[in-house]
Amino acid sequence: MARKIPKIKEPLILNGVEVRDLENLRENFNIETLTEYFADGKLVNWLRARYYEDEAEKVAELVKGAPEFINKLCEIFEVEPPVDEREINWRNERLEKLKNFTNDENILAKVDDVAFNQEELGDLLDENISEIYLCGNKFIIPLKTLNKKYIGVGNAVAVIRRKKPVDFDALNISFENINFNPEYEKVKIEMGAELFKRGEEELNAENYTVAFELFQKAAALQNAESMRLIGTMYEKGLGVSLDDKKAVEYFLDAAKFGDSLSMLYLGNRHIMGKGVEQNDNAAFNWYEKAAAAGNTVAMIMTSRCYQEGKGVWQDDNKAFGWYEKAAQAGNSTAMIILGDCYSYGKGTELNDQKAFEWYEKAAISGNIDAMMLVSDCYQEGKGVEQNNEKVLEWYLKAADAGISKK
Repeated sequence: MARKIPKIKEPLILNGVEVRDLENLRENFNIETLTEYFADGKLVNWLRARYYEDEAEKVAELVKGAPEFINKLCEIFEVEPPVDEREINWRNERLEKLKNFTNDENILAKVDDVAFNQEELGDLLDENISEIYLCGNKFIIPLKTLNKKYIGVGNAVAVIRRKKPVDFDALNISFENINFNPEYEKVKIEMGAELFKRGEEELNAENYTVAFELFQKAAALQNAESMRLIGTMYEKGLGVSLDDKKAVEYFLDAAKFGDSLSMLYLGNRHIMGKGVEQNDNAAFNWYEKAAAAGNTVAMIMTSRCYQEGKGVWQDDNKAFGWYEKAAQAGNSTAMIILGDCYSYGKGTELNDQKAFEWYEKAAISGNIDAMMLVSDCYQEGKGVEQNNEKVLEWYLKAADAGISKK
């Protein structure tokens, strides 16, 4: 029986060439023309007419305009996606713009996930990007869009339009290296301070469980004092199991937010090796940070480290310098020590008159030991003219202060 004349199947026209099989299609691949053939159904019909069933089925499942449409179409026909020079130039421009804010290679590699303005943030949210970089601008954060991490680049500001603190953990929304708008920061600070105050009242009343919960809520609002007191509760086992390591964790959190007392505590713990490995260098570093933050006790501890060469090179002059700062800041213990430095010429020139002046300042501030030292100076005529009446006067002041203190 004679074979029938085959029916002529309509070809696709790509780049002016009649395409009759997949090999021809790949050789003459044109994404714009194929997209048109896809839209009017001719591409699927062409595939089915040639029994390219797998390809036809995959193409039929595509949606024009959907994300990755072009890439998926190219993948079906096993060709490289076309290079759009406009897109490359646009991306390079964004990359250069991003370099004005950071040199971090990890961030530069994420340039496609960076928003420079609110409109670009909206685009990234529409694409369901889970980790978004906010760069050098103010961005209103949509709280109904859950499960997002926002990373700040170049002093970006996250604007939260709420008059009460937001439970971001419940929304699975997190922020890194980013500040909030002043209005929301004020909300956080005020609420954190209020929760801290209530927690402190409960702590003083020995209602430890309630205090702990209030401190935790305040700590979530970045209240450093609450973080420190949670650490203290773990340190002393107040309402919670005694746990030195957790105490250290909370002291570290508080220190990150500038709490100088927590820095001092961390210095003490490194000296003792309590909850951390014993480390004089680390202790000195924490004392110095706390001292720089204005903590006068830490200034004294920094001085002692310099005096003893503990965690730092021994240096009497630097020790004297920190004692002087603490004394000038009103610490009466430092005033006495500074007086001793002048009395013995330790870290400074020997000067009995200045020694007496510092002892007297400490005594006037109410330090009983300083009152006795002033009395001794008047008795010996050291740094001041000998005066028996003053000897008795300061001795009685010390006695009265000691009695009233008891």
